[in-house]
Amino acid sequence: MISDKLRDQTIRFANEIKALLNGTITNHVQITAVALSKGDDRLFILGNRLSKETLDAERFQIRPRAPKTEL
Repeated sequence: MISDKLRDQTIRFANEIKALLNGTITNHVQITAVALSKGDDRLFILGNRLSKETLDAERFQIRPRAPKTEL
């Protein structure tokens, strides 16, 4: 069975990755975690707009580089 502690850590990690990507090279990425279990085994998958039904994640665009600014 998937523990609440592991699930919570995975969700926190997904949120950290989402914040990092959206704060640097992307806009509006939605990193989500999907939990899969089989017997005592557990697996978490992270992806952009990940669907639990199909286990498909969407690609995302990288933000264009900002023009160089003068100081």
